[in-house]
Amino acid sequence: MLGQPRGVSIPKQIRDDMVTGVVDPELIARRMQVEREAELCSCCGLRPIRMNKTGLCVVCHLDLIAERYREQIDELVKVRLVNRLKQQKKRLKDGHELQAEEWLG
Repeated sequence: MLGQPRGVSIPKQIRDDMVTGVVDPELIARRMQVEREAELCSCCGLRPIRMNKTGLCVVCHLDLIAERYREQIDELVKVRLVNRLKQQKKRLKDGHELQAEEWLG
């Protein structure tokens, strides 16, 4: 490809996108320059920081968000279990017998 520095290998898909005009080569060059000068993500140390709020790259930032959602889901599941057990305890205290499908024991 014309203008490609010696020793630099551009992946075929990106090269094809540049030839067809899908990707702007000047934009890629600016990003490569910025990435050389940028600080790396404190979590993975592989990619430049893109999320100023967290100081992480986009991949690590999204992983962190996904992890927080997983924690919230796990917490909700446990809260529901505790509430069902409390309900069973109250029913037993009130003298009601639990059916086999209700027992969480």
